Amino acid sequence: PYDITGDLSRNGAEADITHIGGRIGSSDVAGHLHVSETGGRRDLTGDLASHRLKLADLSAIIGGAPRAMMRGTVTSPAQQAAAARLTAEHRILPDARLDVSRMRQMDADVHYRAETVDAGPLPIRQMILHARLDHGLLTLDPLSLVLPQGALSGSIRLDARGATPVTSINLALAHAQVQELLPRIQGQPPAEGSLAAAARLTGSGSSVREAAGNANGVVTLAIPGGQMRQLFAELIGVDVARSLFLYLSKDESPTPIRCAVADFSAKNGVLTLDKLMIDTAAVQATGKGTINLRDETFSIVINGKPKHFRILHLAAPITLKGRLDDPKVGLDIGKAAPQLAFSAVLGALVAPLAAIVPLVTAGSTHDADCSALLAESHRLGAPL
Repeated sequence: PYDITGDLSRNGAEADITHIGGRIGSSDVAGHLHVSETGGRRDLTGDLASHRLKLADLSAIIGGAPRAMMRGTVTSPAQQAAAARLTAEHRILPDARLDVSRMRQMDADVHYRAETVDAGPLPIRQMILHARLDHGLLTLDPLSLVLPQGALSGSIRLDARGATPVTSINLALAHAQVQELLPRIQGQPPAEGSLAAAARLTGSGSSVREAAGNANGVVTLAIPGGQMRQLFAELIGVDVARSLFLYLSKDESPTPIRCAVADFSAKNGVLTLDKLMIDTAAVQATGKGTINLRDETFSIVINGKPKHFRILHLAAPITLKGRLDDPKVGLDIGKAAPQLAFSAVLGALVAPLAAIVPLVTAGSTHDADCSALLAESHRLGAPL
């Protein structure tokens, strides 16, 4: 829903729309536009700006109606129906089809700037973009989302000159802070430190869901240093005794993060976790798994190994799985079944105290080669 006013003046094949003001959804908009026509083809140029942009209002452009729009945003019946359908199907990616013929009917060159952005839990402060449309080729370059610290910047290209549109994104996250992006637990962020990331993906399709479902490319994330609450580090390593002690003592002390990287390769809409390494002073964790954009599900397994002597350490990996809109965190206790069975046998046949022997680890894990790991993430595009 929108409510826009402005002054229109026309001189032959040219028209100016000045003093634009009003709202699109819950977002205000102002600025001016110029339209000209040559040889039956229209060209639109101009500058638009918002004091406050509600990011959910842009979802209509890509055919979406996320559930966030249902709260505090004016919605049409069609948007409400789309939101209800996405929710019922447990999906996030919209499947509204793009009318490529309309993209070829005119050209455009428009600048847009939002001074403040309401993006729900995401800490976006400002948006800046330059949109160009040239005979069915749409580019957003540059596209910048400014964070309290750092920015997500790059470009998006939508080529609708052929029968099937092809979308390419090339985005980089620089100088961001982990603690601003993670939810707080008991008032404290589980980890702190700088974060760099990059995504280079290309997919063909007439909808966001279709393009994502056959996307190819790479995604990489890297934390070159920081700190993590030791409680969470020990939980990653599944150290029962140490975690319980830290929890009961309300110990908030941190442990250094030497480095952390996650590299994905995307093929036909499936992101495979090629490398996951979280190296802290107390625990080192590795992982594997996939994120399937075709059915919007994921399954990732994380194995943690203590670096120091620990009692009551379970060899049970942490599991992250489910749908993208409803992730589940669990513990694959089945992997620790031999360890627990051996513990039970020793406790029954030798002595109760002997039951802890299989749960003791010497913690001989070595530090990761952080320089090599970060260099690989940098090669993949992370702006370290």
